[in-house]
Amino acid sequence: MVKRITKALISLLTLIFFLVFSRVPVSATTYSATSSISLTVSESTTFVGPGNWTGAGQLPNNTYGPTRSSANMSWLTNAVGGYTLQTNIPAAGLTTGSATWANHAGTIAAPTTMGTGSVAWGFSLSNVAGTSVEAKWNNGANYAAFPSSATTVYSSSAADTTGTSWAVYWKAQSLASTAAGTYTTTVTWTFSTTP
Repeated sequence: MVKRITKALISLLTLIFFLVFSRVPVSATTYSATSSISLTVSESTTFVGPGNWTGAGQLPNNTYGPTRSSANMSWLTNAVGGYTLQTNIPAAGLTTGSATWANHAGTIAAPTTMGTGSVAWGFSLSNVAGTSVEAKWNNGANYAAFPSSATTVYSSSAADTTGTSWAVYWKAQSLASTAAGTYTTTVTWTFSTTP
């Protein structure tokens, strides 16, 4: 009887020992989930070119002084990569029949004053409403010839969300030798954004 109890007790202790010391540890389990969020803001750009220009009345061939006219140009864009403003005229230039008005010697890269004593025409830029043009334009006093292929007038690598407005001046100067006639051309302004 004692042997049976002892044997049963040993078996019970063995079972308890097995259950206590042979338990497999259980580690914590972590679950994760992701959410994809996409918000799109459309590019919004406005560009207003300077419009049509007409000389201040007739410019006779015995007028030695220049005629000058101006119009405003403005833009606003949220394009994060910025923008580029370019201009050009046809290769023929400012013409009437077979006569061509000579371009001013100044360039967009290096505008210069347009003095008297030569036939020339070109454009300049000036400040408007608190926005400033580059110093090279001398606030409308230095001029550049219109190029025959699209050339960058100004560029920025950032958006312009407050808006910019510049005065665009064109100036034509004649001499007694300037052929009579109505000289015409088409100026193209191109405003391109960078996404």
